[in-house]
Amino acid sequence: MRAPTPPAFVATTGSGLAGRFHPPTAAASVRRHRPRRPAAAAAGRIMATAGSSSGGGGGTADADAILVVEIGTGVDLHGQDATVAAVRACKDALTCTSLPGLARLLPRGDFSTMRVGVTVGVPPAYAAGVDTAAVAAVFPYGTVTVEVVDGGLATPSGVVLPDQRDGPGDDTAVVVVAAVHVRGPAAAGGE
Repeated sequence: MRAPTPPAFVATTGSGLAGRFHPPTAAASVRRHRPRRPAAAAAGRIMATAGSSSGGGGGTADADAILVVEIGTGVDLHGQDATVAAVRACKDALTCTSLPGLARLLPRGDFSTMRVGVTVGVPPAYAAGVDTAAVAAVFPYGTVTVEVVDGGLATPSGVVLPDQRDGPGDDTAVVVVAAVHVRGPAAAGGE
């Protein structure tokens, strides 16, 4: 004999209901299905927008068009090292990324021609300590530029661990957010 199935609960939001759970109503349990567009159609729209294919095996893209945007978060729990957090944020942005169609948008399919713009939001007290060369080294292809802006978060980690690089009495965890923008090569006479 099977055990009875526990009742389902639906999270609701709205005035006074946020965070409370209620049994589903008949209307809440009905899901509306929206058909997805085929991936090939989406890829065709991207290719048509970015440019036409050229004979060298790769396409061309508007030099200022952003082809890819990835966002990542990195934390240095102990040590208050914004470079460590920034490198982790960039690796987080790249971790689950696979863009097989990107080569078709670059001249001759050459990844070294792309421009990678990295913006890292770092808590102001730690921004001056970011090693931008170490952050740029995370990216295996393209011309990489790194800009450090005010952002991120500095928050207590709850424990001071001197053997983990924490300063005396400093339990600050440094959180950095990275935005990675990939563009095609600069236009002739441009950057």
